[in-house]
Amino acid sequence: MAEKPTQKNLDPTRARIAELAALSPDATLKKMRDILDQGAEGAERRILEMMGHQEVPPEQIALAAEVGRKLVKRGEYFSIAESCTTGSVMNLMAGISGASKFFVEGGVMYGHKPKNDIPDIDEKSMIEYGSVREYVATEMAKYIKKKNNTAWGIGISGIAPSDGEGKVKKEGEKQPGLVYITIVGPNGEVPREFKFVSAKTRAQYKTLVGAVVLIMMNEQLDAI
Repeated sequence: MAEKPTQKNLDPTRARIAELAALSPDATLKKMRDILDQGAEGAERRILEMMGHQEVPPEQIALAAEVGRKLVKRGEYFSIAESCTTGSVMNLMAGISGASKFFVEGGVMYGHKPKNDIPDIDEKSMIEYGSVREYVATEMAKYIKKKNNTAWGIGISGIAPSDGEGKVKKEGEKQPGLVYITIVGPNGEVPREFKFVSAKTRAQYKTLVGAVVLIMMNEQLDAI
């Protein structure tokens, strides 16, 4: 009989979701923790089933508010450059009460052209290797951070799934559900790669990416 997965078996991001959930009074976060405690297998799918019918899941609002609270306490601001999430993360953060005290600017860099305008991104490499890469997400984060002179910069680049209205354009062997997220701040550059195979729609994909971005920010703010 296989050993039941424990909290230690979960990857750091999922473990952090569970940890934050345990500290939050929000009922949906507690349910999220309970799902994750059962083991990593199928966790994404079950979480999506739990919150997929909601336009803005309560657990995301709770995580966003926690990021804002920590930034205000430190007197710091962040800015963000999004691609595949088309501004959903910045819209969530901007909707938090008192957002002007921690959020400066969000930008959508959809497609190759706006990314090519970033000085440190080589246009030839974009043509050869595509825009869905850790390098591109990192340069997006560095660019938006420098542009706004904020303590933190976030870059997101990935391939969202189709909503059934046509085929998603792939980049080589890269499949829908892939995302690269980089946070640049006092801790340096922190890039992560995720493959959200459970996300079957753009809304589900944005929900998962948004949750991970906020968890990563909470992790980085706690690490200082």
